[in-house]
Amino acid sequence: MSKIAKRVLAISEETKIILNAEEIKVQGPKVSLTQKIPFQVEVIQQGNVLLTQTKNSGTSALTGTINSLIFNMLKGVKSDGGYEKKLEVKGVGYKVLLQEKEKKRYLELSLGFSHLVKLDIPTNLEVNCSNNKIVIWGADKQQVGWFAAKIRDFRPPSIYKKDRGIYSEEDKDIKLKAVKTANK
Repeated sequence: MSKIAKRVLAISEETKIILNAEEIKVQGPKVSLTQKIPFQVEVIQQGNVLLTQTKNSGTSALTGTINSLIFNMLKGVKSDGGYEKKLEVKGVGYKVLLQEKEKKRYLELSLGFSHLVKLDIPTNLEVNCSNNKIVIWGADKQQVGWFAAKIRDFRPPSIYKKDRGIYSEEDKDIKLKAVKTANK
């Protein structure tokens, strides 16, 4: 079994765990998250700690994955926890606006297309925009990363021209490709 699968997960005092054979629910002061547990994996609660192990003493690659997912849930539901992704829209004429209409929030992106791109914001995420910078915050790490990737897919960073596209924090060291030159 991997080191991550053997990791002991500590439960804070403000967190409540509801555990049954098929799913685990982690409740915090503001939000609660649910994760299904595969039949090969067993989650055991002993006091203020959680343990993950495989059933029937077999080997399962899912044990470490479930341990990591529960760890992320425990961190996300804390009052001072949560996950954040920062994106920056760069390019001539590129801009982003946060709009609200009829109790629905959405992002309006102008990315050099012939039309505006409108993207609905999930209800459990908070999004702030200012000066072409987007900050996405939420308790669920998977959903925060998914929404940031969905935004970034509209205009990924250009590998031929500098400062064009939607950049994330990890895109600081993008190497530009050399432009092809014609034979003389």
